Amino acid sequence: MSKYTEVVERILKANNIIVVSHAGPDPDAYSSSLGMTIGLRSLGKNVECYNENGILESLDFLPYIDNIKSELPTEKPDLLIVCDCAHLSRTGDSFKEKLEGIPSINIDHHYFSNGNFGEVNLVEEFASSTAEIVAGLLVELKVEMEPELASLLTLGIYTDTMSLQKGVVTENTYKTLAMLKENGADLNKYSDKLFWSNSIEVVRTKGYVMSNVEPKFDGKYVEVILDEETVKRFNVDPKDCYGLKSMGLGIDGVMLTSFLRYENKVWKLSLRSKSPVDVNIVAQTLGGGGHKGAAAAKWKGELKELLEKLNIEVQNELKRCELLS
Repeated sequence: MSKYTEVVERILKANNIIVVSHAGPDPDAYSSSLGMTIGLRSLGKNVECYNENGILESLDFLPYIDNIKSELPTEKPDLLIVCDCAHLSRTGDSFKEKLEGIPSINIDHHYFSNGNFGEVNLVEEFASSTAEIVAGLLVELKVEMEPELASLLTLGIYTDTMSLQKGVVTENTYKTLAMLKENGADLNKYSDKLFWSNSIEVVRTKGYVMSNVEPKFDGKYVEVILDEETVKRFNVDPKDCYGLKSMGLGIDGVMLTSFLRYENKVWKLSLRSKSPVDVNIVAQTLGGGGHKGAAAAKWKGELKELLEKLNIEVQNELKRCELLS
């Protein structure tokens, strides 16, 4: 029996389906949820795709992105499919209550932090991304993999692994990419916009922010902060500065980096690390979660309080890995 059997059976029995992904979407959130939507529509299902933030301008070039809606329907669907969310709350404050109680399938790759909140949970420990899981599921559903759909899922895999440099990259990841390529995936068509297309304001912001960082804890940790003053000074949207999440790791000797930015009256924290440091452990102490090499959390309190707690937890993790005495 395939690990996808129960998921496939639930999907085939449903007619009206909604697919959602996490608020503050990244390419994997979009690609996995849109991939499910487009794939299931090809099977004759009535499917709509939603994200609390709608369409982010920085990712508006992704295939099928115009299918994203930001207002949930008033009528309850037969089935809810949640992609790339460790907890239902990750869909956003305005979505969570409306989605509770709907029969759901939880598809995710955040294995160690996922709350298994779905009636059916397809949560993979050894998946690079939710897009990789969705690609396998669509094959199981016998969905015809059109070139644009293959490209969309490829983008999800590449971005969530930093171009196959980080995270969980297995033999199946490469097999999935090969299958998508065979079906017409064209990474080159989108790579310039995805990796090499920043406004001059964003470039200047990144340069300014990084020029002010100071490595801590024997040079093993870098804290990157994008505050409101800097956002106003350079007239940028914090969502366009996500490249700052991992820039600290480019500094020689740095094993762990954090990126903090203030959005919608809450501090958002992104953590990235090199092995053996596990940032999921750090994020969980702050109410968040993720993977060993990439995790995140939200903080509604003061920045000073967050930094104090964060620094303690970072120190603890570096000591646990015997990188600090």
